[in-house]
Amino acid sequence: EEIAVVVIDGTWNNVKQMQKHFSKEIAPHVPHVRLEPTTLSVYARTQTRKDGISSVEAVALLLQELGELPEVCDELVRYITINNDALRLKPVDKDDI
Repeated sequence: EEIAVVVIDGTWNNVKQMQKHFSKEIAPHVPHVRLEPTTLSVYARTQTRKDGISSVEAVALLLQELGELPEVCDELVRYITINNDALRLKPVDKDDI
């Protein structure tokens, strides 16, 4: 059985607005899932919610719930740490000082 997954990505406030619009105007009969992460996000950003995870982490968690191999899901999350490292190495723009 095939399923289609829509991942809404953005800031918490933007996602809440987009999700409301999607639920009311675009696809009111499409079921939603609520993921319950058991670990903290590895994404290097300020956490606004203790249960907050990045979109990539959410996709990895959903795939794992759907039966994907844990190694595949772990690899997705590993790319977030690679991105974190790349952001730390980014040269500082003098206009940002």
